[in-house]
Amino acid sequence: MKSSLLLRIATCLSLCIVSVLSDESGRISTSPCSPIEECKACSKFQKKTNLEECGETGKHQLHNCNGKKKFMSCNQVKVIEEMKFWIFESTAFTVGLFSIVAVLVRQRKLDREALQRIRKQVASTI
Repeated sequence: MKSSLLLRIATCLSLCIVSVLSDESGRISTSPCSPIEECKACSKFQKKTNLEECGETGKHQLHNCNGKKKFMSCNQVKVIEEMKFWIFESTAFTVGLFSIVAVLVRQRKLDREALQRIRKQVASTI
């Protein structure tokens, strides 16, 4: 009973996998799409013409899908990601620098106040 149920489930799963992997002609796709070019931002004209690959992210990339060249939407443009990284790094450096300066200024102020208290105590005891 259990083995026949497991056999049915395994058969159903294998059919589902084959149907997902097969293309329109019924052949099983063994090679997925591979990128040919880097991800690029879509131009204003491409965005206005509502191209399918530019609609989701505003970026597209040329892929080779079973010998056919096809543009597909992509997420990351290398140049933009590098620019975002350096903006983040410079912001973190600037915040760190201001924090160090603030700590040093505060430390000197507290040291001066403590020194003045000590001088007052010494002056009052003499």
